[in-house]
Formats: sequence, structure tokens, C-alpha cells
Amino acid sequence: MKIAQFIILFLFPMLIAAQPLLTETEAVRIGLENNYDIRLVRKDMAIAENNNTLGNAGFLPEVELSAGQSYSINDSKQEFLTGQINDRKGARSDVFSAAAQLNWTLFDGLQMFRRYEILNTLQQQSELELLLTVEQNIFDILSNYYGLVQINEQRKVLKRTLEIDNERIFLANQMLEIGAGSRLELLQAEVDRNADSAMLLKLNDRVSQLKTHINDLLGRDPGEAFVVSDSFAIRTNLSKELLMQKMRANNTALRLSAQDERLAQLSLKQIKGRQSPELDFNLGYSFNDQNSEAGFLKTSSTNGLTYG
Repeated sequence: MKIAQFIILFLFPMLIAAQPLLTETEAVRIGLENNYDIRLVRKDMAIAENNNTLGNAGFLPEVELSAGQSYSINDSKQEFLTGQINDRKGARSDVFSAAAQLNWTLFDGLQMFRRYEILNTLQQQSELELLLTVEQNIFDILSNYYGLVQINEQRKVLKRTLEIDNERIFLANQMLEIGAGSRLELLQAEVDRNADSAMLLKLNDRVSQLKTHINDLLGRDPGEAFVVSDSFAIRTNLSKELLMQKMRANNTALRLSAQDERLAQLSLKQIKGRQSPELDFNLGYSFNDQNSEAGFLKTSSTNGLTYG
């Protein structure tokens, strides 16, 4: 037991001293850079930003273009009432067509305005979701970081307690040797030392677990060694009322809930807009050219506008 205590009290601090220091600021920076959830939410935010356009809302006209070319080879035999016979083998024909169509919704019961508001709200919602993911990541990192600091302080207290336990055992042995003590006091001191040693081993195991979890949150190798700082700047001038006001005003989860409510209201207005009449404008242009080696027409060409 004395050998084990020697390792715990002397060798373990030497190993810790050789590990690099990880401050809470550095931990947050690494975590935000490597967190995969944040990367995914950023991509979703970029998609929502790209979708937020007047065209997707329906303000702009839609233009469709089409073109085609076809060829055919046919045997043709035609007999007219005049007695003339037109017999062609391998008669070739080709058709070329092209068209352009513009469709523009001029009025749709204000649905396009509602769609644009929805796209704006979705973009704002994606930004809040990114902020919430960042806040949650920071909370997870710092809560585990400060938990590790707390356990380290508990370990320091236990190490001092173990030193006292050893002193008690030494004094109990001395008193027992001169006949001024009792064996019960010696046994009680040994029991206390064993209990404190077991608790220290549990705390050491908890430290290892927390370090593994922190490394996982930072996107690093689970076994990467580090030590945490034990000194922090603590603000003592915080006002509970002011903190509550800021929480209600800046709480990201509450702001997201408000965005969900706004989306529901806008969707309802958009549905009601479908009951209104719709005014559309259409404009089209088409061109058709046909050539044939058999039949009534050798060439045929048409083009023109359509509108409505």
C-alpha cells in the first residue's frame, strides 16, 4: 500500500507536469474548428442563403427554350387524279424547330410576397441554428473542462488528506510502541487511509474519462495528453436581473421557437392567398422549317409570336 501511495503522491504529479497546458479559450477554439455538426449546419445555412432569391419566390418570369432537328428517309409513291405518278425511293426529309416561351405571374394573391418572407425566415432560422450549435458546443466543452478542474481540486484535497492519514498512522504506531496508544486508533487511521486512497483512484479514473470526452469534443485523438488551468478570472459584479433580461432577449432557443411560429403564420397566409384570382402573362416565339424530297411541298417555313 505504501508503494502505491508513493506512486500516486509523487510519480503522478511528475507525469502531469510533462503534459501541455490546454486553456479553456484554446479548447473552445479547437472545438469550434473541428466540430462536424457545426460544419454541417454551416452548409445548411449556405443552402438557405442561396435559396433566398426573388426568382425562387416567384417574382421573376420563367423562360423556356427548346430546339430540335429530325431527319427521315422514306419510299414514296403518289398517283394523282391527272394520272401523274410520283414514285421516289429513299426520299429524304428534315424538320427543324425552335421555340422560346416566357411565363410571368403578375398577381397571385400576394403569394410571392409570402414565399419571399418564408425564404427570408428560413435563412434567419438557419443562422440561429448555427448559433445554437456553436453555443451548445461551447457549453459542452466548458462544462467538461470546469468539471475536470473541480475534480483536480478534489484530488489536491485528497492528497493532503492522505498525507495527514500517513501522519496519523505514524503517530499511532509511535504511541502504540510506548504504550500510550491503542491498536484501535491505528486500525481506524489505516481504514481512513485506505478509503481516501480508493477515492483518489476513483477520481483519477474520472479524470481519464473526462479527458477522453474533452478530446472527443475537440475532434482530437482520445488519448492526447493535456492538463487544464486552475486559475480563472471570476466576475463578481453580475446582476441576476440583468442576466435574466439578456437571457430572455438573446436566448437562441426562444428565438428559434419564434421563427417557427412566424413560419406557420406565413404558411397560413400563403394558403389563403390561393383563394385569390391569378393574373399571368405569356409570350412565345416559334420557328419551324421543313424540307422534303417527296410530297406536295418541297419546303415549308413558319414563325411567329403567341401571347396571352
